Amino acid sequence: MKRFFILLAAVGLSISAFSSSVSNATVLVQNTPAPKVVVPSGYKHYTYETDKKGVIMDYDFILPATNADAKAAVARMCAILNVNPQKLRSNDLASVFETSYNNLLRTYQEENEEEYDPEGSVCYRRDSRIKPLCHTANNTLFTWSVEDEICFGGPHGMPYEYSMTFRQGETQPLGLKDVFKVASLPRVFQLISNKLRVKMVHLPAGYSRKAYLEDEPDEDAPIWTYEKYNGKFYPRLALTPRGISFTYQPYQKGPFSEGTISVLLTWAEVKTLVNRTYVMQRY
Repeated sequence: MKRFFILLAAVGLSISAFSSSVSNATVLVQNTPAPKVVVPSGYKHYTYETDKKGVIMDYDFILPATNADAKAAVARMCAILNVNPQKLRSNDLASVFETSYNNLLRTYQEENEEEYDPEGSVCYRRDSRIKPLCHTANNTLFTWSVEDEICFGGPHGMPYEYSMTFRQGETQPLGLKDVFKVASLPRVFQLISNKLRVKMVHLPAGYSRKAYLEDEPDEDAPIWTYEKYNGKFYPRLALTPRGISFTYQPYQKGPFSEGTISVLLTWAEVKTLVNRTYVMQRY
């Protein structure tokens, strides 16, 4: 069955398909002039930049402007940025970003209590980019691409790259049991393992080729980079034009130098394994 995805960015559409106007860009907090950003129709551009007290943050998000998704966006950003929604000053994205900064500053001060120097060379930093990847023809499912790097003053930061798919207006991304038939999951995991063996053929045997994670995700890892099923942790799935993708973060299946490892199960490979809702969607 041919799948048709409407691609919003970075997947096949030319930039001319997007609105050339940036009048719908919304800058929440801005310490430096914002670069010109072309935003797709129906979306808004949000930025948060700050460099003070030893903490540097640079957030750049393109999110839906529709009322149906506005409330959900706040809950989603809280989860992505590890913010407790009960700590928000107000129920909006500006408060989410502000609280995220305060959390990182508090961590920095607590972990460097004896040597805390807000003007020193060591700093904590978080850079986060979120952009639309694709959506279904009837606008019921949206897939987002996330690039998130957190640095706690070590030799390098910890980058996280992943994608996730939401139903419109919902605050939780789709998971294994949403997309796949439960009885088919052992076959899904086997397909992932088979592809990992091919991708990891150059790595030492000590790195597991199993679909699940050998160790629990790091406590600093964004909670939506993974999900727990039947007592084991698996990478978060995402619906894409070509199939269903799974992305393993650095250290999960190889050394840091290996970076992220992505596995794609094509629609042809999973057509009998997914729930009918997703087979019948026009992407």
